[in-house]
Amino acid sequence: MKKVLIIGHLWPYNPGGSKRVFGLAKYLPEFGWEPIILTGIPREEPDPEFRVISTSSPNAIVEFKKILHLNPNKGIQEQVGIPPMVIHRQGSITTKIMKLFEEVITYPDVESGWKPFAVNAVRNLFTLENISALISVWPITAHLIAKELKCKFKIPWIADFPDLWSETYAYSYGPVRKWFDRNLEKKTLRLADTLTTSSWPQTEVLKKMHGRDDIYTITIGFDPSKINDPSACLTKEFTITYTGIFYGRYRNPSKFFQALSELLRSNLIDPYDMLVRFYGHREKAVELEIEKFKLSHVIKQYGTVAWEECLWKQWESQVLLQLNWECKEEKGAYSGKIAEYLAARRPVLCVGGFGKDVMEELIRDTRIGEYCPSVEETKKALLNYYKEYKITGKVSFTGDVLKIDKYSCREMARRFAGLLDSVALRS
Repeated sequence: MKKVLIIGHLWPYNPGGSKRVFGLAKYLPEFGWEPIILTGIPREEPDPEFRVISTSSPNAIVEFKKILHLNPNKGIQEQVGIPPMVIHRQGSITTKIMKLFEEVITYPDVESGWKPFAVNAVRNLFTLENISALISVWPITAHLIAKELKCKFKIPWIADFPDLWSETYAYSYGPVRKWFDRNLEKKTLRLADTLTTSSWPQTEVLKKMHGRDDIYTITIGFDPSKINDPSACLTKEFTITYTGIFYGRYRNPSKFFQALSELLRSNLIDPYDMLVRFYGHREKAVELEIEKFKLSHVIKQYGTVAWEECLWKQWESQVLLQLNWECKEEKGAYSGKIAEYLAARRPVLCVGGFGKDVMEELIRDTRIGEYCPSVEETKKALLNYYKEYKITGKVSFTGDVLKIDKYSCREMARRFAGLLDSVALRS
């Protein structure tokens, strides 16, 4: 069996790890490739089926706090006495200085200190074993590590981007930092044999930026060993569940809140029937929105829970809520949670966006739910789900299982194995 070194943080064992790494590590062996994962030190012991090389991966901000003899678990501004109202005031000099400071010390990403440890950890691997290819995934520093290994050992390299680098929809830095990021991206990826990403709009962005056609779309995947089959017992309430994070104005529940509020005020939905649950990091801004729409009696933020519990909450829900990306220019943004929703086999209410994006394509293709970019469309879908619940006691799932299976980690690994065979053959 040919061996591939996968460079990236291994979710769920590494904080901020990638589900792409997990899926490849688990399913590539079915297609003739033995994965070896090069990652940071995990917070818990990985599954013994995975072969893992773990190294120190210093966080740039944490290390800087240590230099200043500050508590690494608290914010810098809090510890140096800057009031939160000053930090969050748009346009203030303090805000600009803090933002510039963050841009400098996190270049090219917060994991930049991982590179020397990672390269040193696998220095002997290439002389002791026959490694046929590299895949770099996440964080950005993984691609810098892969580039150095590619130069040293002349190994074929696939650079994968579940999310883009300098052209990501979640890019949060200024134009100067972006100039440096774009230049480093072009310089680094020039040596990659093949690029991959998770959606066709992102593929088009990379083709235009890098001036090459050997860039392939391989979509996200759910773990087929974690399917809600046989189906879990559903909640007695008309339960709508969201699991995941928010991205300020780009991914927020305002349209859903407005739609639900209007239905409740019109007495079209009985508040005693329903419960809306948010699992993930508690957001003050979301709590304020809940209060604004007077929904505290039906919506609750429960905070972060263990992954297995998160899956169970999805499986027992009448409806799953997906918040789409609120940007007209961004058409290629999948949510990491949509893969789990596919495996949950529960109806998905996708709220937000502007149409003609990858989320609309996925939902229409798999028939897993309703795509609702507007408040009115959200109200209509919500009311239809609620009426079905009132008549039958549950909301039925009508997804196309054969179409859904195209989005599994097994299918994702199969397509990566084909690319690995191709680049290994050319070397």
